[in-house]
Amino acid sequence: MSTSAVLLAAALVLTGSDEPGVPFVIRGVVRGPDGTAVPGASLHVFHTDSRGWYTPTKVMDEPHARLAGSVSTDAEGRFEIRTIRPGSYPATAETHEDRRIPQHVHFEISAAGFAFRRFQLVFTDDPRMTPYWHEWARRGRNPLVPVERHEDGSQSCEVEIVLVR
Repeated sequence: MSTSAVLLAAALVLTGSDEPGVPFVIRGVVRGPDGTAVPGASLHVFHTDSRGWYTPTKVMDEPHARLAGSVSTDAEGRFEIRTIRPGSYPATAETHEDRRIPQHVHFEISAAGFAFRRFQLVFTDDPRMTPYWHEWARRGRNPLVPVERHEDGSQSCEVEIVLVR
């Protein structure tokens, strides 16, 4: 199975069962500023593997992220992404130990009649979510969501994304 996929339904599978890491599901809804669902919104998502690398040979090669794909929201503006929990960037000359950013998933969203939106989804249970990163998330409108842990070892989260016109 290719880890870069484009599906036309409201579900996207980024990883196969052989991908190292904690199985992770992101469920969400895209809404307009008035709270109405945005059907057919196009979401492109990407993130690091469980080691914190975007590609097998380069830590910071975001444009060529191996775990990447696109999905469109359903008639109720909903989507689901099945993947693994991303790793934090490892300490390198580029990332410096004291500036290692929390685990995150990149989102790029477009929908007819709405402004393009780009953000990084971050998680409340990440120990790297220091006060600095909480302020970064708030200022940048980067959603900070709780993670639910399940008996089978998998994890999930939910996010509501609001687009503006």
